[in-house]
Amino acid sequence: MEIPTSRELDVEDIESVRIVRRVPELEDLLAYRNEDAIYSFLRKFALSTQEADVIFADMLRFLWMNQRLRASENSETVPIDGPLRIIDEMWHAFILHTRSYAEFCEKYFGRFLHHQPALRGEHESHRQVVASIPVEERLEWLRTAKRSRYERVLECLGEPVFRRWYLDYPRRYSSDALARLVRFA
Repeated sequence: MEIPTSRELDVEDIESVRIVRRVPELEDLLAYRNEDAIYSFLRKFALSTQEADVIFADMLRFLWMNQRLRASENSETVPIDGPLRIIDEMWHAFILHTRSYAEFCEKYFGRFLHHQPALRGEHESHRQVVASIPVEERLEWLRTAKRSRYERVLECLGEPVFRRWYLDYPRRYSSDALARLVRFA
């Protein structure tokens, strides 16, 4: 079968095309290690190599989970929020090694995984949504949103990872704790 060029496709055809995302087996992905990224992370944060190894593996889990969620019919992903900030810090350390990060992305996911923080408009839109909810209903709305996020993590990665991310990490790597662990700014 020959793939049509964009000139041969009409708007309806283009809208029906679904991007196929490659999602490796989690075990295969967890076998990957990048010494340079872990070294960079440890230069910035006063943590043990063992802690950094776990955080690196959790960053891999985070990337895998979100690619899996994007590939599913329900493409709502899990954002990096306060409890997952340490994972974000590891991702920053990894992505700065651009060549090895790009090679990793291509090998395991078939494309470059961009790190896109929420944009100003997204923050404003979220603020407006929350503001539109009557005050007495906001807490339940927030609980429902978090519950949905937690369910996705539990379903994709299991209870031990969920407990580490949302019970252990917030205690060990809060903003204050991270500020104390930074070796340099």
